[in-house]
Amino acid sequence: MTVYLPLSSSPFDDMPWPDLGYVVLVLDGVAFPELGPRIYQWAEGQSLEAQCLYATTRWEAVSDLSPWLVWLSGPDDPVLKAFLAEGASQEKGYLLMTRLLPAELVRWMRLRLQVERAPGYEELLRVAHPALAQAVIGECLIQSSPVGAVEKLITPNMIENQWMVQEPGGWSSKSGKPRHGEVVYSSELETVFRAFNARRDNLLIWHHLDDDAKSSLGGPALDAAYPRLNDFSVQATNAGCHSPRDKARYLLRAIRRFQFGEIAAPTGPQLSPNSTIMDDQWHG
Repeated sequence: MTVYLPLSSSPFDDMPWPDLGYVVLVLDGVAFPELGPRIYQWAEGQSLEAQCLYATTRWEAVSDLSPWLVWLSGPDDPVLKAFLAEGASQEKGYLLMTRLLPAELVRWMRLRLQVERAPGYEELLRVAHPALAQAVIGECLIQSSPVGAVEKLITPNMIENQWMVQEPGGWSSKSGKPRHGEVVYSSELETVFRAFNARRDNLLIWHHLDDDAKSSLGGPALDAAYPRLNDFSVQATNAGCHSPRDKARYLLRAIRRFQFGEIAAPTGPQLSPNSTIMDDQWHG
């Protein structure tokens, strides 16, 4: 079951804090620089239970990019409030409800840190990003997870401006043996990765477009503009443009070609000939 809540407020304004188990904040170390010290600053001197997932693993050398788990004390926890103010709208983490003890949850999450694409070749999985968690935990794993491992997955979606609350689909002993092992590479998982990368590129392009370009796509609101942005991105990929910069240039050329009557008008608002990309901020 999936429920949607407004991202403009805490999800716990619309749903109760659980009486049993834990609410855990999963934070993305790729998105938050110096995440460890930042968490302890957010705690404002209160006692804190937190864990760096790369610590004491073979990935410890890149712990600066590690996901962190923070066990929250309640809806007024200062770490939760700081995340809601600084990270939720930018998809820098998510929440989950679990009945696993902290040490058990750490083990369960560490099994999902990497995926073996080929024998002996492992890649880190950005499991703390909400868009990947929705697919890898929310859809692919939750059906076969041990009871209580994830009771609710609460992820922010900046495109739709909503919280997505996913719950298990009714695992039982009839569903077969629950999976406790690592993430297994498959064609379905490759599709998830491709969709994640395309979405990431689209959001990067959106961030660097000026107001005219955003209006041309149906903005200024991202949720209204995103379908058209994605359509252009797919066209750009099919035309051989694979980097975000090249896709953005394809988009802007399409805008200008339309204004000069060289291509038919796409559906939606008029395209602006003054659209530009803020190239001085562009990387990639």
